Amino acid sequence: MSKFSRDLSEITKLHRSGPENVSAQYKWIYKKAVLTKKVSENKI
Repeated sequence: MSKFSRDLSEITKLHRSGPENVSAQYKWIYKKAVLTKKVSENKI
């Protein structure tokens, strides 16, 4: 969860820095977060 929160704060920082910087990294982080969530759900 802490990793996910860190990613979320990174996304927020990127959003503040400007939309043109966001798209690629945001998509990658989001995808990674979704995959991480799926993996942790499968472990339960």
